[in-house]
Amino acid sequence: LRETVERVEPTGRDVVVTTKFPREMRLRTDEETVAMAVDSALENAFEYAESAVTVAVKDRPDSCVIMISDDGPGIPEDELMPIVTQTETRLQHGSGLGLWQLRWCVDNLDGKLSFETEAGTLVRITVPDRR
Repeated sequence: LRETVERVEPTGRDVVVTTKFPREMRLRTDEETVAMAVDSALENAFEYAESAVTVAVKDRPDSCVIMISDDGPGIPEDELMPIVTQTETRLQHGSGLGLWQLRWCVDNLDGKLSFETEAGTLVRITVPDRR
């Protein structure tokens, strides 16, 4: 996770990235899929952040929760609804593939995905331990 955060760079603006990781954590899961999900969420955060992005991880007995937040305007509801409902129509669809990639990765992990968009955007990815 640390390597993924270090690899993805903010695009063109001065965005400060803060990480809050446990000292040590073990989780049996698909590392590549988790990295792809975090990568997608980070790219979205960097695109819309005003000045700050935070990546935090909470260790739970049977899972971990990865939270990626930014201080931008929040994901517009018309972009978010197809991802949350997992359906697109001619009138309701996203404009890119980044959030869909995030959705597909989390689904592949049998995880949970949620969004809060009241003050910036908070993406919460819950990844179950496959032990």
